[in-house]
Amino acid sequence: MLSVELVNVEGRRAPRANPDAVDLTMRGWSVLNGGSTNKDDVQRSVALFEEALRIDPANGQARVGLAQALILIYRNRWDPESAQVLARADEAATRAISTAPNYAHAHSVKAEVLGLSNRFDAALATYDRAIALDRNHAVAYVWTGAELDL
Repeated sequence: MLSVELVNVEGRRAPRANPDAVDLTMRGWSVLNGGSTNKDDVQRSVALFEEALRIDPANGQARVGLAQALILIYRNRWDPESAQVLARADEAATRAISTAPNYAHAHSVKAEVLGLSNRFDAALATYDRAIALDRNHAVAYVWTGAELDL
């Protein structure tokens, strides 16, 4: 029964998604999660997410991927304009939430940006929202613990 419902949900979503944007988004996530977090790979993932968003500006997964990649660039100090990088990550996460308000990962990434901006109470509340949307979103639990440990 669950598999039938998943097929129905994906079937309803499929007509709205541009296949090229979906492909670019999946490639971006593959590069980002490929085990190597070197500067070139992260920048390549940014380019893939940005291309996906040029094709489909409402692609929440590409926006979240872009925000996540920008956070890595910020954390690793790979760009001398760190404030601008974090602001871009914030914008991408905020727009992801506006286009997909029930996407837990979007809230989790937004919370990470808030934490990096020293807005810890807002970060914790946003992690709580991510967990409320998806009780299995492990990243939100991990980062909530990290925020509380500060």
